[in-house]
Amino acid sequence: MDSAERWERTARAFTMLVHAEGERTNDPVNAVRNSFLRGISDEFISPIIIEKSQDVPVAKVCNGDLVVFNHRADTMRQLVRALCIPDESLSAKPMLDTVCLTEYDRAFNLPAAFRQEPEKGTLSEVLSSLQIPSFKITESSRFPHLTHFFDGGADLQAHFEEQILIPANRSADQPESQSFKITDRLLSSLEIAPNGVFIANIPAAEMMAETGDVNNTVAAIQYIDTCIGGLCASVQQAGGVVMITSTHGNCEEMIDLDSGESIVTATANPVPFHYLDATSNGVRLREDGSLSDIAPTILSVLGIKKPAEMTGTDLRML
Repeated sequence: MDSAERWERTARAFTMLVHAEGERTNDPVNAVRNSFLRGISDEFISPIIIEKSQDVPVAKVCNGDLVVFNHRADTMRQLVRALCIPDESLSAKPMLDTVCLTEYDRAFNLPAAFRQEPEKGTLSEVLSSLQIPSFKITESSRFPHLTHFFDGGADLQAHFEEQILIPANRSADQPESQSFKITDRLLSSLEIAPNGVFIANIPAAEMMAETGDVNNTVAAIQYIDTCIGGLCASVQQAGGVVMITSTHGNCEEMIDLDSGESIVTATANPVPFHYLDATSNGVRLREDGSLSDIAPTILSVLGIKKPAEMTGTDLRML
């Protein structure tokens, strides 16, 4: 599975599933343990083929098989396309029956148990209807976080909206990732439309945390701090309001931010929400907020009544 268009990874997964190419073992637990001992963990583990006897794999994907996919769409589209979508140029691709638990791509025309219809009254829809320019900026591997996830299933670009996609960094050991390029594009867009709405996702820390590398994760956080500092200063200088939040906390699960040492937490991961407005005399925020309150807060700051579909409320205690 890959969400950053690294087709070489998808190709390795395809050949593992269809042609049983990979490290051979009859002890899967030991094979994974050995990979960790070599410093290769999680999604970077190479394909492993479990054998039931010498040179005989337990299973392969063959003609006539039924394949059921049950995973989030953004990390599965490439593998589903490679494995299950007919391609006349590939003679080695098996003929399969496919069922998806959710719809990965409408163009695939595959059976799906639960199709997700786009929500109505989303933030982008409201801004577009009022002809307010908006900008969504992030790396390619995290673009669904600002489109499909952020707007309740909407993938299409709205009117008066610009979607800026920075190609994902293909190296897994560069903690700065594309943080500075995302920041630069937001600042240049701010000069073009100082009265617009800008939504940026800077995912470097999350991506580093997923690798399990504590030092790189700390470095990624430091790079992001620098970028956010510059963004806050520029937006406030332009008379704007800054809101900083996240969707979950991978980094908090793996490191102590003071010592940099690995930790384990059994508590839930509440996400932060910071509100910066240099023109106000201080704004107090509710302590019972949730992610559903962020879009209503943005609209309230703009003096726009939220649509009936939005169940959240303004996080500010006005």
